[in-house]
Amino acid sequence: VTGATGTLGRQVAERLRTEGADVRGLSRRSPSYAVDLRDGKGLDAAVEGADVIVHCATTPRGGDDRAAGFLIN
Repeated sequence: VTGATGTLGRQVAERLRTEGADVRGLSRRSPSYAVDLRDGKGLDAAVEGADVIVHCATTPRGGDDRAAGFLIN
């Protein structure tokens, strides 16, 4: 789940876990799967072997960088 430390991503990851899914929470701040979607650093390793990616990441609040928004989404 991308954006797993955010409002939506955290809820999605929790729900998937309660349903028995093996969930990897990806986020810039994740100690296990630190990924920056703006440049892709860490993404390949984080999603290796995954069957599904649930994309919940977005640009940080208050950010006015439209280019970053396009890269992330």
